[in-house]
Amino acid sequence: MDKPSFWDIDWPEIGQATIDTLTMLGTSTLFTVLLGLPLGILLFLTSKDQSLQQKRFTSCCLLSSTSCAPFLSSS
Repeated sequence: MDKPSFWDIDWPEIGQATIDTLTMLGTSTLFTVLLGLPLGILLFLTSKDQSLQQKRFTSCCLLSSTSCAPFLSSS
C-alpha cells in the first residue's frame, strides 16, 4: 500500500475547512467581546474603592462564573 503523498490532499476541502474554522473563531470572538467587555467593565466599576462599589454583586458574579468553569472545560 502506498503512502499518501502531498499531491493526494484534497485542497478545496482544506480551503473550506479553513474558512469554517475562521468563521467559528470570528463568531466566538464577537460573542466574547459583546458579553465579556460589558461584564468586565461592570465588575471593575462595582469593585472595591470604585464609584459603583457593590461587594455583594462582585462576589456573586465571580462565584457564579467560576463555578461553571469545570463544566465548560469538560464539554
